[in-house]
Amino acid sequence: DSIFKISAADGAVELFSTLQVGGALELLGPVDVVDGSVIVSLTNNFLVSANPDTRAANWETQLGPTGGSRSIPSAPVCSSTVCYVLGAADILFAINAIDGSVLWSVPLGAPDIASEVTGQRPMLVTTDRIFIGIDFESTQRLNVYSRSSGELLKSIELSARASGVPSVFGDSLILSTLDGIDAFDFNTYELRWRADIGFATSPVIVDETIVVLATPGAIGSTDTGQIAVGLDVETGEVKWSFSNGGPRFLNPTTDGRLVYIMFPTGLAGAGFTSELAFPRAINPANGSIVWQVGDFQDARSRALVGGEPLAVPGYLFFNDFLEENVGSGFAALDSNTGAALWVISDSEYSVIDRESTTSVLVHEGQVFRNNSFPTLPK
Repeated sequence: DSIFKISAADGAVELFSTLQVGGALELLGPVDVVDGSVIVSLTNNFLVSANPDTRAANWETQLGPTGGSRSIPSAPVCSSTVCYVLGAADILFAINAIDGSVLWSVPLGAPDIASEVTGQRPMLVTTDRIFIGIDFESTQRLNVYSRSSGELLKSIELSARASGVPSVFGDSLILSTLDGIDAFDFNTYELRWRADIGFATSPVIVDETIVVLATPGAIGSTDTGQIAVGLDVETGEVKWSFSNGGPRFLNPTTDGRLVYIMFPTGLAGAGFTSELAFPRAINPANGSIVWQVGDFQDARSRALVGGEPLAVPGYLFFNDFLEENVGSGFAALDSNTGAALWVISDSEYSVIDRESTTSVLVHEGQVFRNNSFPTLPK
């Protein structure tokens, strides 16, 4: 597997690492960056630090046992010089990002959670706490752990399984579940309100509005597939909603001003196994569409075929971009207008994959991209 380092400004590519560590066949994204080194999980339950200049591994740490059906870890979440990662056998690790030593580890006792969160960031890490949604003894819970020691501080029983990564807005903790959205007091963990809108993606919060994609039936919509929903962060009241295409749910993202969602078309491009989806930028205050990319009548002309985009001020990055007569690759759009800034196609770099979920990270003006699946036939 290969990792690419890409200039955010012009798309210039420098391949900086091809790793075969611990016998792993695949890398898992997203990656993280600490002190100039890239931290990445491997499918054989290792966490690795790679030097982008030497292309060599600084260290490799095994996250518990390997082998079996649940030997795949989550992606790392790094803060300061510590990385937090969920290993196989449902063990939460705190790893020293400088030397790879294990600072502490805690078994979660949550069957199959590792396989459910593969390749995602399954936890919220704050200044002093870690929040993880788990299943335990037939109950659904949001567990709160100490960042410094791994001590379990609180286990909050939920009405349904957590379906996304929690978010914090002021003193509110917002969590999506299979039933809707729950809002808790960030300090006391008391339930403030619950919005029964059905399955919801990870929440994005901008200007006191929570934006999710959800199943339509719970709020009286007759649409099929999915709807985009904006809720008041203080009360949970639905402020706006609109139909958003097919049933494939992709988490929204934000640059702090607009919210970016994907519109699944239900159609597949030639040679691709994923259905195609178009990016839309929406105003979180009223749900109006600021811009959208693609011809909805001809979904094969220009579309996305992978996971969610990554938004930073001025840029919207996509792992897999399909453009007519160009092929697939990696792309950057202007986040304010939707205009394409650059596209790196498979015709230039045939190893860039077409099927991975979100696995990019912007760091000091550069985009780090994890190529974690084999290229499909052209």
